[in-house]
Amino acid sequence: MDVSNIILNACLTKDKSDFQEWNSKLNKLVDLEELDGRGAKLVPYFLSKLSQYELESVHQVRLKIIYRYFWLKSNFLEEETKRICELFKDINVKPLIFKGMNLAYSYDKIAYRPTSDLDVLIPYDRFKSAMKLLKQKDYKLPDSYFSLLKFFPKWNYKFNGHAFFLYHKVRKMEVDVHWNISHVVSQKGLDFILENAIPHPKFENAVVPIIEHEAYLSIIHGNYSSHHENWAIDLLMMKNLKEKFKIKKLWDLARIDGKMDVFQAALFKLKKYEIDFFEIPVKNIPKPISLPKKEASNLFFIQKLSKFKRDFHMVFGHNLSFFKEKYLFAQMLVFKMIYKLIYSSKIIKHVGSLKS
Repeated sequence: MDVSNIILNACLTKDKSDFQEWNSKLNKLVDLEELDGRGAKLVPYFLSKLSQYELESVHQVRLKIIYRYFWLKSNFLEEETKRICELFKDINVKPLIFKGMNLAYSYDKIAYRPTSDLDVLIPYDRFKSAMKLLKQKDYKLPDSYFSLLKFFPKWNYKFNGHAFFLYHKVRKMEVDVHWNISHVVSQKGLDFILENAIPHPKFENAVVPIIEHEAYLSIIHGNYSSHHENWAIDLLMMKNLKEKFKIKKLWDLARIDGKMDVFQAALFKLKKYEIDFFEIPVKNIPKPISLPKKEASNLFFIQKLSKFKRDFHMVFGHNLSFFKEKYLFAQMLVFKMIYKLIYSSKIIKHVGSLKS
């Protein structure tokens, strides 16, 4: 078992004896050289559990250095989030803060849940103003963003993913400004999240999803993504806020969003971590009924079509409407050709130069 998995299992333990077992396995390792960036994000919470149980690790010095780095970064990200929220007052926008910088508030300290960037969502009709404002504040972005917003606003919205990436080279700060969350939820799901959003716990000019909706986003995103080491811990932290967390609200969003198959598949994955978000006990969920051959064949075709739709959904659009609207599929292909020929290389080159 690799270093990251040992630390992850230690973080998910529920009592001291189980934690000691995993800590002993970690102590047997000569060093932590195989600990990659994703696994390193687990270290702050692991250290908090060491402190809680009054234990130490033979790797204590290395672990504390990693923790100090993430403590500085987390506090800096919080300050920069506040700064951007204040900045958006100038264009009368109250952003939705979600993912990492919102999940961090489910922990005792935000440093226990490191994140590498800030995710904000704003109305699409305010994007030009937001991009200009951030550019004035030394956030770097390719001019291609403005061209896409000027010449292809509708096509950009429908077919060009879900966010623009900006980077502050001096502050080493990445901001993903979203117009939707199409890679996670449908438009109906997003609308419901926005309708129920609440004020940010620390910043006046920002909102956040209610805790059950943030959990839903994390469940779906974690199911799609293989690089989300904090996934299970995030959900455990949210569920442990028992006085706040209402499982029914989680399931209400799942029904509105229309991704019940993905949602339940993710819940079964979480069962291996002994994290249960099922509305009824798993043993009471009926097993799939065996269908007659003809019906099974029809179902297979529908499943294949659904997979095809999901694949396009991940790449091209927020609502799969190209299956419903006349000529929309052709428009998507035309836009993708234009994007690839004119804009894609410029954006990729720009992003690469910022990170180098």
